[in-house]
Amino acid sequence: MDLDEIQEVINLDKEPKANGPFGPGSIGYLEDTGIPQYDPERAKELVARYEEETGEPLEFTFTVWDNPAVVATAQLVQAQAKRVGVTMHIDPVEQATMIVRAIAGDFQALAFQNHPGGDPDNQYVWWHGDSPTNFNNFDDPEINALLEEGRASSDPARRKEIYEEINREFAKEIYNIWLSWNVWAIGTATNVHGILGAPLPDGQEPFPGLADGHSLSGTWMSD
Repeated sequence: MDLDEIQEVINLDKEPKANGPFGPGSIGYLEDTGIPQYDPERAKELVARYEEETGEPLEFTFTVWDNPAVVATAQLVQAQAKRVGVTMHIDPVEQATMIVRAIAGDFQALAFQNHPGGDPDNQYVWWHGDSPTNFNNFDDPEINALLEEGRASSDPARRKEIYEEINREFAKEIYNIWLSWNVWAIGTATNVHGILGAPLPDGQEPFPGLADGHSLSGTWMSD
């Protein structure tokens, strides 16, 4: 997948290109995760090897939410796949159907929006090998152990290291292909203050992501 082309054509360069699950502001964020970069010539070599070894063309079905923007992204990915010799079928379904298929593992590739930020421990239910909402059904001993340690540790420096290591493991194993990080905004009047909330008890600033909801605990208004 050519993420630069997706950024230009679909996102209009409005959303940062992702290199892993943790965006800027998360303690697991890394500027360089080590994720492989777009290499169409290498892709063609691997497609040829697959077809030689199996005697079959390389094709798969991409299940997506039937939202126009999501389908447009899938159509661009379909064109990119065709350039390297892969046939990709698009299966647009209602959102409820997509969720059911994700839980059942009834898909070959699936587009999903998830991992909204905040404390990376929130991702335990999506990534641990024993979790029913681990849609990929991967069971990575290293990620399992790191998730368990991250949940048990109270050392901020060590927790940062833990989730950075998880980030690198995803880049190495490619359980997911990350597209972009969403940009969130809150529109307020000029007399509204403290919109992100008060500093946390340990002195850290609150996480600025909004997908998990937005606390109004530190918000106040002036006359």
